[in-house]
Amino acid sequence: MAKLGVGVLGYGSMGRTHSFAYKVLPLFDSKIADTRLVSVFGRTENNVKRFAEEYGFDTYSTSWKKVVEDERVAVISICTPPSEHPEPAIEALRNGKNVVCEKPLAASLGEAEKMVKAAEKSGGFSMPMFNYRFRPAIQYAKKLIERGFLGDIYRFLCSWPKTSYVYPKRYSSWKDKLKPSGGGSLLDLGVHSADMARFLVGDVKEVSAATAIYIRERPVKGTEEPEKVETEDTGMVIMKFANGSLGFLEATKVATGQDDVRIEINGSEGSISWNLEDPNVLRTFSVRDQELGWKSIRVSNFYPYVEDVFQSHLAGIHYFLECLEKDEKPKTSFEDGLRAQEIIDAAYRSSREGKWVSLSQ
Repeated sequence: MAKLGVGVLGYGSMGRTHSFAYKVLPLFDSKIADTRLVSVFGRTENNVKRFAEEYGFDTYSTSWKKVVEDERVAVISICTPPSEHPEPAIEALRNGKNVVCEKPLAASLGEAEKMVKAAEKSGGFSMPMFNYRFRPAIQYAKKLIERGFLGDIYRFLCSWPKTSYVYPKRYSSWKDKLKPSGGGSLLDLGVHSADMARFLVGDVKEVSAATAIYIRERPVKGTEEPEKVETEDTGMVIMKFANGSLGFLEATKVATGQDDVRIEINGSEGSISWNLEDPNVLRTFSVRDQELGWKSIRVSNFYPYVEDVFQSHLAGIHYFLECLEKDEKPKTSFEDGLRAQEIIDAAYRSSREGKWVSLSQ
């Protein structure tokens, strides 16, 4: 089997995660295409050169175009800030290459729409990296919902509290600036929650939201001078689903002492609950059981001996490579990325205008 050439754009935490996934997945599944790390892009030559050597890339470049245009590259993983997603994704898709893009799709809804149109016209495959979809417990939850385990769904909750930004002396980064990031905690974290809402419950038709910036400036590394924070560190959204359910999502980076993701769904016949602190367990409750009570169902990790932090990304990229092998378009599409981002975009408008905002979908 010929090796599938991979190009990675970005060498931060997500660039490392994607590179690791392509490198080790063939060890777990001999039926998927064997991948070859061909080229990696980064703006700082010394850093990207060191990264390429560390992960075993054939070469590196400080130009993303050279990676995208490399004839040896068939798959592009985009792991740069959101504002830097659209141009290379569209260029790669126009050339018929296959694209995995980190969330959110772009820094603005308009740019995300351009990416969806490029994907629709392309002969290549594309997928946003909504890695939480691929966790075994979430996949099992999806099957239970499709079987009617919950009955009529009444309530959805996805809470994502993190401690990471609670320290005022944390250095300023691109995530604190609106242009490269497109938004703060709601777009960075909450877009996962918005996707979970659609994936598990259905389309959202209306939202009401509020956002806040609690730490309004951060020091610049190297100068220690204060710099204004432009993106929210906390956001909360009430959602009305098309099927009549109500939902709530929150995303905050100033939840002192917490670092977790929690999903709860309640219906007329049962409930399910999942927590990142015990990611391989899905808790279920059914009114049909003779002895009422919560049950904990443990599901298997796909990749033994691999740290849990990598599990869902490995599963997502594994799925994408399987789609390439079978010549089947991924069920998780750029369209899904756009729809999740529409929920967050509507939430931002609601927060600014102080009213409920309807979605166009």
